[in-house]
Amino acid sequence: MSIEQSKILSFLSDDKKFSLYVFEGQEIIKNLAVIHDVKKDAFNFLRDSVLSSVHMTNFLKPGESTGLYLDNEEPEFMLKVELDSNGHIRCLLLPEKAPEVSPAFYGTIKVTKFSPFKAEPYSSIVALENSSFRSVMNWVFKQTYQVNAQSSIAGLVDRSLMMMKLPPLNPLEEESEHVSDTEFYDHHHHKLMELMEDYSLDSSQIKEKLESNGWMFLKEKEISYSCQCSRDRMLSGVISLLKVYSKEELFEGKDHIETKCDYCKTYYLIQSSEV
Repeated sequence: MSIEQSKILSFLSDDKKFSLYVFEGQEIIKNLAVIHDVKKDAFNFLRDSVLSSVHMTNFLKPGESTGLYLDNEEPEFMLKVELDSNGHIRCLLLPEKAPEVSPAFYGTIKVTKFSPFKAEPYSSIVALENSSFRSVMNWVFKQTYQVNAQSSIAGLVDRSLMMMKLPPLNPLEEESEHVSDTEFYDHHHHKLMELMEDYSLDSSQIKEKLESNGWMFLKEKEISYSCQCSRDRMLSGVISLLKVYSKEELFEGKDHIETKCDYCKTYYLIQSSEV
């Protein structure tokens, strides 16, 4: 079976009270395996992080971008995931030879959102103490995007879903008339995860099965691993280091240095004469 383009499928419940987002991520995860040289446990963490955080793109307006930055203390490592409204995503784990990643995190997580219409980005930060990544993402959805949403990852298939409770169409409607987001999520979760775990299904078949179970298909959005690095940006980065190091220290007596983008592993040769 060929690997299909990664994408997010969006649906609306028949009562128009909940939205559902299904991420088909096999191509993205394959690219992660090719680009990032990480150990099995660390790669599984990187995979789960991408499958969970990719749903942040559902909340971005045209031209916006966002970044999630996890700084863990023990074991010490850093995770960065960046996305934009066009469905581009890139990530890194430092150090790549990180020790075994614990399922519980201690440290801080920062979410930053950039808008072309605002001079300064919006940022939120929270301390982590024995936190799972799922609880971290649910916090991000609630605090950064002000929505009641929950995400889940398929165990063996590179897919994830996010279910979100929508505000009432009639603001005066009694809240008691609504099924709570937790009740609705629990009611549908098992059946949805069975669908996500079925490796024999492609995204079009998942779409058909969801539509037959009361979910109205809204749209499809392609997701691709894409890095916006360039030689000019790398050169600017090297020049900025001259504020701290001398040119002789940077080039160590050579006429060039080789730099590498940690997100996509592209190498750039920078000549001493350019600096």
